[in-house]
Amino acid sequence: MTSHVQSAHTGGTSLARVYAFGIGLCLLVSIGLSFASSSLLPFVAALVALGIAAGVFLARPTAFLVFVLLGSAISGLKTPFDLLRVGSTDMTVSGLRWIFVAGFLAVLIVIHLKEMRQIRPYLPMTLFIAAVLLRWTTAYHSEGLKDVLFYTLPWLCGFFVAGYAARRVDVVSRAVGGTMIGSVALLFALYVVLFATGNEQMTLEGPYGVLAPRGTSLFLLTALAASLAIWRAPISPRWRGVSRASALLALGLIAFTMSRTAAVVGILLLAVHRVNPNKRRQLLVGGVMAVIICALLIAYVPAIHQRFFFDGAGSLSDSFTSLNTMGRAERWSYVWDSALEQPLLGWGPGNARIVVADVAISAPRDAAHPHNEYLQAFHDLGAVGVVLLMLAWFSLVHYHWRGWRDGVNAGSADSVRWNLAAFLAVIAVLLTSITDNTLHYAFVVVPTLAFSGLAVAHDRFRQSETNSR
Repeated sequence: MTSHVQSAHTGGTSLARVYAFGIGLCLLVSIGLSFASSSLLPFVAALVALGIAAGVFLARPTAFLVFVLLGSAISGLKTPFDLLRVGSTDMTVSGLRWIFVAGFLAVLIVIHLKEMRQIRPYLPMTLFIAAVLLRWTTAYHSEGLKDVLFYTLPWLCGFFVAGYAARRVDVVSRAVGGTMIGSVALLFALYVVLFATGNEQMTLEGPYGVLAPRGTSLFLLTALAASLAIWRAPISPRWRGVSRASALLALGLIAFTMSRTAAVVGILLLAVHRVNPNKRRQLLVGGVMAVIICALLIAYVPAIHQRFFFDGAGSLSDSFTSLNTMGRAERWSYVWDSALEQPLLGWGPGNARIVVADVAISAPRDAAHPHNEYLQAFHDLGAVGVVLLMLAWFSLVHYHWRGWRDGVNAGSADSVRWNLAAFLAVIAVLLTSITDNTLHYAFVVVPTLAFSGLAVAHDRFRQSETNSR
């Protein structure tokens, strides 16, 4: 236990520097990229900012994690220059940032390669990514590059954190936990400022303005998962009250965005986080309670009812026929019919968006997703791809459920905390992927795999301590 305690004492100064570097560089790079346009000078300035950030992040990888998590929190913030012209290709600021993150994660993995020993939990995801790359090369389309990037990003993050944090568990744990809790306060403050300045306004479908409500609500699910886990297994006694307030504020903000799926999943996470992992029946009870609460809210709160159903839904049968899918049903039908023409191996990554773009004329190809990750995987990668996708993510559910249970039995608060956070976040990803593009939202899946990597690192540390006794 000595090394663990020592890292906690020596981590205080380092942690202060981590936040200073992380927040400062997050603002620096965001400002540089936000004002980058087709003119050369601001774009060069943005590249210089990235260069400075890269130099600091090489020396302080934990600061890089803070930067990535804070950047995820504000990914829903729209800027006047969000679309950049790079050569003959249009790219978004967010896309450029995630390309930088992916490349830098790969560099850090190579630099710390000797520490990258624990890959077993990510073998199914490695197999899935290999299948995506193979199918992309055999059915090449430039649109598929985006799918390759966003399928690979969470794997890179989980793999790096699992290896790097194993020797720095306290510092990285406090940095990630504090950043996720702080991001909830940041988004709350951002909403207050935006409404006060007239840049956001409330509508029947939720807030409308410069902060995208759907993306914000999905990120808040990961912050909720972390807050609930820290609430249940606090890093120190003073973290309990802060994490409780953060969890309730995150849930309130999700409700405020009027995001239907995120609100339902948020209530489910709140119910599940108190479950005893040794008693699986409690998981079923928690799920049933969440469904009952959601049903009551939908039935008796008019604003919520209007988000789920069109006008005129009186009886139960009317409700089913007037369910508001926001155009998803039409997209699903076209993509399904197209997928059945290549059911085994699919059409190749990126092709589902082409089908949707042809159907939804008003939607740009960049935003033309089927809004169902499993259907998109079936269309692009076939039945083989869907099976590998499910194996990649459901294996994490099993791993972190077991890690949560073993942590409870061993009395290890660290293992309980991050296995529970990862379990809740992965569940949120899998459920929201039914009606959204969650696996293509790096600001959701990257924090999720950061929790997973921390859980694996803590499990490695606990096992090494046990073996050394």
